[in-house]
Amino acid sequence: MNGMIAMRLMAALISAMLAMQALAAPVAAPSPSRSTFVKLMKVQQYWEQEDYDAAIADLEALLGKKHDDPYEFALASQFLAHTYVLLDRPSAARRVLEAALEKEDIHFQLLANLKLFYGQLALGDEEYELARQMFEEWLATTMQVADSSQLFSAAYANYMTQHLDEAEKLVDQAISRNAAAPDSWHRLHYQVLFDLERYNAAELILLHLLERTPANEGHWRLLANHHLRREDSVKALAALTIAKQIEVLADIEDLLRIVSLFNVAEAPERGARMLERALADAKLEPDFEVLRRLGDLLLLSRERARAIAALQRAAAVAPDGKTHELLASIWFNDQEWRNAHDAYVSAIEKGGVDNIDRLYLLAGVSAMRAGMTNEAKSALTEASRSTALRPQAQAMLRKLTGET
Repeated sequence: MNGMIAMRLMAALISAMLAMQALAAPVAAPSPSRSTFVKLMKVQQYWEQEDYDAAIADLEALLGKKHDDPYEFALASQFLAHTYVLLDRPSAARRVLEAALEKEDIHFQLLANLKLFYGQLALGDEEYELARQMFEEWLATTMQVADSSQLFSAAYANYMTQHLDEAEKLVDQAISRNAAAPDSWHRLHYQVLFDLERYNAAELILLHLLERTPANEGHWRLLANHHLRREDSVKALAALTIAKQIEVLADIEDLLRIVSLFNVAEAPERGARMLERALADAKLEPDFEVLRRLGDLLLLSRERARAIAALQRAAAVAPDGKTHELLASIWFNDQEWRNAHDAYVSAIEKGGVDNIDRLYLLAGVSAMRAGMTNEAKSALTEASRSTALRPQAQAMLRKLTGET
């Protein structure tokens, strides 16, 4: 459900409750006249029948009659605003409440209720500072016990305006008053604590969430992200690995994230094994990104032969010649000159590589050492077109000429 719609539905529920509280008025509030009371009861019947036009007509007529009676004007305004919320017209509801809030001498409890209602609407419209101010004034004046959802709304407004201490106090109260507090409330509590740099307390919130719903993949990701934000890649890896082992996380992105963390945690061989299993089980497509990552992990694991095999597969589907260049450098260092030459040439032909003149020179050197005279002459001739490399390339060409 859209967050704004959810807030407006919440506002609708709250406004209905407040309307009934206002009629009951336990805190020495004025009582509405009998005619007003009957009219408001009729409006509630219109709500049940979803006859909102009739409700609006009756309430607007009532407002016209009660313009000079602050209490009954505010009470009718609350009902009218609620009607507009039911019609998903929050802007109209806000205008009605604004007119009511301009009245003087409204009973303090009804005034507090109006501010709570207006704060909920402002929150739904993402006007967080205005919402926070309304909630603050409501809490300072109400004599009614705030319910948990009202406290959560106030906590959210404070969080979004970076009043973190107040947000933490309010969300803690909201959760303590609701044994069935939804996960979103606990996640807000976590985020507030994290932003307050109370990291251990924040982690306990996440562990509590996992205790409640261990199969919730979002909670495992949140725990891993918590450790990453704390620059503790080992704990982040542990969280994701546990989730993977109990088959909570099955997405490709999760798997690749775990593989990356193995690398950060200086255990590339474990990341490589995980990728190999995923490829063997057809959980991953053998595309360039996956194959290149596998090759890199195997190189870091010092499994050279397997790394070369993975990199060759990656090079075959690569978008540029950089993987061919990497293979060429491996074979050059291993003195496998023919393979090195062919890979340098492939890198040049595929393109997307830096310093092509240097690659021509290395291809020429490799061919020369492999006894491939014609290929060496061709590559070195291309390298000699570079001003910087010309002396070195021409020296090698002269040597080749002397040898032939």
